[in-house]
Amino acid sequence: MYRLRTPIVLALTTLKIHCLPSTLVLFATMTLIVGGCAATTQRDQADPQDAAAEARKQSEYAAEDLGVVDHVYQVKKLPVKVAFGSCSKVHKPQPILNTIAALKPDVFIYLGDSIYADENNGLEFKGKDEPGLPRFVARYEQLGAKREFQNLKSSTKLIATWDDHDYGKNDAGKEYVFKEDSKRIFLNFFEEPKDSPRWTRPGVYTSYYYKGPGNSLQIIVLDTRTFRDELISSNGRYVPNQDAAATLLGSAQWLWLEEQLKISADMRIIGSSIQFGHESNGYESWTNFPHQRQKMLDLIKKTGAKGVIFISGDVHWGEISKIEEPGLYAFYDVTSSGLTETWKDFSPNKYRIGEVQRANHFGLISFDWTSDIPRARLEIRDLEGEAVNGVDFSTTPE
Repeated sequence: MYRLRTPIVLALTTLKIHCLPSTLVLFATMTLIVGGCAATTQRDQADPQDAAAEARKQSEYAAEDLGVVDHVYQVKKLPVKVAFGSCSKVHKPQPILNTIAALKPDVFIYLGDSIYADENNGLEFKGKDEPGLPRFVARYEQLGAKREFQNLKSSTKLIATWDDHDYGKNDAGKEYVFKEDSKRIFLNFFEEPKDSPRWTRPGVYTSYYYKGPGNSLQIIVLDTRTFRDELISSNGRYVPNQDAAATLLGSAQWLWLEEQLKISADMRIIGSSIQFGHESNGYESWTNFPHQRQKMLDLIKKTGAKGVIFISGDVHWGEISKIEEPGLYAFYDVTSSGLTETWKDFSPNKYRIGEVQRANHFGLISFDWTSDIPRARLEIRDLEGEAVNGVDFSTTPE
């Protein structure tokens, strides 16, 4: 397993690492042995206080097992602009993708519903699914053929997770029987490398780690569909499931997430297709699984993960919610859910910061890595690229 322990080994991350060939593993092991011997000689001659500091540093590296990360990048310059959005129907024009491309973000994150596979040019699909899901293939072909999408794809790196409409069925969870077919089509469309762990484990959750000079950025995208238990409804609205055993992410994804959050990162983005930080409103969100939501907050505290920024989609409007939890720094959930879609109204949210954006929009995180304390500006931007809402965030909020 690949571990970041010495500056010599760090140089190996100039590759986009999904898994290391056996010859490279051997080279890395030999480098560790040589580097370790040299370090021991130096420590034998060093001041005891220096040795203690070095021991603490090595202990930190030991906990930082980058082998659990799906995609690792050693970069000279960390991403400065990360854009994101969700909810786009392929039969509609998508000029907002041109707006995003013009900003030249380092990364764009699709947070789900990049297609509406359960529709055909705006009409609800009424038939039964067939193996191979030809209707999914057709919708992705429509998206891929759009000049706006091609412009975005050629201008930045695309990262994606899914929500219900590109997973398979409105509001679906683990009961959807064609999830493996839809996963294959999804990963193929977004050109997931064939050696990526996403191909061999259930679900589409994944992680990215950017190691730059002095700082690091982690991007985690969750899968809130493949493992999710059934929703509970009352009078046409979803209500919280108070069963502590009910799951949203599933046990394997939770274990994986804990390992991700143990890794040292100055800033980390957690992408969820459904809202995390808002007030319960009867729609799909983490509030339908309150024990799972609390588990997430407890896990952030347990691992000491700093710099967490949630981003989410699904609801067809944009808003920023502030999350305040005892024993944890305040952080935010930026919901961007309107690449082509809007909604007739919006729900109350006592955690909302600023105004709701009901027109088409996208989200943007702008990082400042130049200060001693990394900072970020979290924004919702409109079709023209103008900021309509925003907050500032740092790893050590005042």
